[in-house]
Amino acid sequence: MDLLFAKLILNKFVKKNGFTLIELLIVISIISILSMIGFVTYTSVLKGGRDAKRQADLHSIQSALEQYRADAGSYPASLPPVGSSFKSPDNSKTYLNQMPEDSLGNQYLYTPPGASCLQTYILCAEVENTGSLANRCCLPGDSCSPIEDTSGPLKYYCVGPP
Repeated sequence: MDLLFAKLILNKFVKKNGFTLIELLIVISIISILSMIGFVTYTSVLKGGRDAKRQADLHSIQSALEQYRADAGSYPASLPPVGSSFKSPDNSKTYLNQMPEDSLGNQYLYTPPGASCLQTYILCAEVENTGSLANRCCLPGDSCSPIEDTSGPLKYYCVGPP
């Protein structure tokens, strides 16, 4: 009986190793919150990178269009398909080796001069971070009125002749 009593007293004063359920839940909650913050930040950085690529693509197409106009005297009626080269009308000069493609598969919108009420071209891309690059522009078939979507932020980045 004395041995059993000694074990009970010894177990009462000896600290047990391990974590309580509350401690584990608090640590798991903190790790989850930090993971979500990291994920949201990561996706916004990816969107910003894709938007920067779209902006660079539009400026390279804009440069090619200006070179085309300098050689041919006018802008083309349409752009070549994605992946093909952009050449002069007589195929003697290449302006772009490969027409760029939007990273999400969306096609860049090109409205040539004379379409709707345009005196010159407009080249647009849909952006993901609507506040970063988006600007007001005309899109094909909208009678040359700027995008006035009051339900949310602007979604397009557009360029025209410099």
